[in-house]
Amino acid sequence: MKPIKYSISVPGSKSLMNRALLCAALASGKSTIHNVVYCDDTNYMISALQHLGVRIKQNKNSVVVYGKKGTLYSSKKIYIGNAGTVRRFLAPYANLRGNQRMSQRPITDLENAVAKLKTNSVIKITGAVSSQFISALLLFAPTLEKKVTIKVTGKLVSAPYVQMTVQVMKQFGIKVIIHGSSFIIYPQTYKPCRYTVEGDVSSATYWWALAAITGSHITVPNIPLDTLQPDAQFKNLLKKMGCVVHNNTVIGPWNHQLKPVNVNMSNYPDAVLSAAVVMVCAQGTSHIGGIDHLAYKETDRLALLRKNLTKLKSPRPVIETGGDHRFAMAFSILGLKVDNKQCVRKSYPTFWQDYTKIQQQAKRQTIVLTGMRGVGKTTYGKKLAKLYHMKFIDTDDHVMFQGDWKKFRLDEHRVIKKIYPATNTVIATGGGTLMYPRNVNLLKKHYIVLMTTPLTLIKQRLLQQTHRPALTKGATVTGELSRVWRQRKKKYYAVADNVYDCR
Repeated sequence: MKPIKYSISVPGSKSLMNRALLCAALASGKSTIHNVVYCDDTNYMISALQHLGVRIKQNKNSVVVYGKKGTLYSSKKIYIGNAGTVRRFLAPYANLRGNQRMSQRPITDLENAVAKLKTNSVIKITGAVSSQFISALLLFAPTLEKKVTIKVTGKLVSAPYVQMTVQVMKQFGIKVIIHGSSFIIYPQTYKPCRYTVEGDVSSATYWWALAAITGSHITVPNIPLDTLQPDAQFKNLLKKMGCVVHNNTVIGPWNHQLKPVNVNMSNYPDAVLSAAVVMVCAQGTSHIGGIDHLAYKETDRLALLRKNLTKLKSPRPVIETGGDHRFAMAFSILGLKVDNKQCVRKSYPTFWQDYTKIQQQAKRQTIVLTGMRGVGKTTYGKKLAKLYHMKFIDTDDHVMFQGDWKKFRLDEHRVIKKIYPATNTVIATGGGTLMYPRNVNLLKKHYIVLMTTPLTLIKQRLLQQTHRPALTKGATVTGELSRVWRQRKKKYYAVADNVYDCR
């Protein structure tokens, strides 16, 4: 796929929504949750809470929950598919059953801890298997009529998810005291509130991975910059691999290789598959550590990742998902077929529709080249157009300098007005075209790439070209080069969506 400039909002976070749903159910009164996502995991949570006697009204973009002040109970078994958060978070309240994979995922330590918590004030639980165990106990603890201390032994995997839980509980009026690896909770009542689910960072990683691989400029606007969602760390990984990151925008390197990295991803394991597909495209060998617990996810992700990476050696691989949504989404970014497209319903039901929109944008995308005269915009633009089967326009072919720069700039603007609606086109602009806001305003909807190269190299090229007029009276084209670059450099970088060092 050719590089694109695109902004895409992702669905709400299922992890945050399921935490908020339980807090609202445990509260006394009416809570409203906004920016909801109706995916498999949240649907199972809503259904399970309804079986536990909670009244829930579902709207298109919100859910109203009428809490039961901690009195959740059902004598019947409740089916929850392969929804890990539902299985863990509702363990203290219900008899749950899942699919075959759910029966293989560890739960004994949590069940033992819940039983102990009902009779003891202090319990110990290992942090090595799942942070969801700790989150489940934290969510349960305030409803008990005693002070509770939860001591985590060993290293806590995916620790930021516990911070997320504490943050959601705080918004529903619950205070958790943290001392080192211990959590202290006094008896408290959840308070109803209005809660807005953040955009899901795990879902955003697929589009940021696409930006890294294709040299694209992709923004995900509906994620707070101060989010505690651990997969936000994925942006730092991409930065180490050579991408540029501005807030929630990732810009893949233009026309040069991604760098290999060694990284520990124990704190953001849901981004591992997105990281793996980017690393496949890097020049060299990358290493990911701290991810042993991936064996206990929706599938044994470690084993299946090894298997699918081996498949990439074949000419037309079909990726095995094992019914795991993250395999389907991550590997499709490489343009590969997957054996189960429906599994994305677990977290991102509109993934394929969004991917289609991105592919359609790629077909329409126009790329604008800017930079100093002599940098090679025309030569490179023709090659780029041929590579991606695009049309090519050189603005200098449509305007002639006749000794009057003011008239030239007016003529140039008329040309820009005529050509800016073009789609699937490479437009090579003059060196000064984007120094004028009137031209920038027309072309900024396109993907603007600044081409740079050392001035010494540009000077050598210009010495071989006698047709270019100087910009200032009494100066030579090569003599004014450094001064013109100093004047224009800041504006060039301000308008550019990406930079291509074409030396």
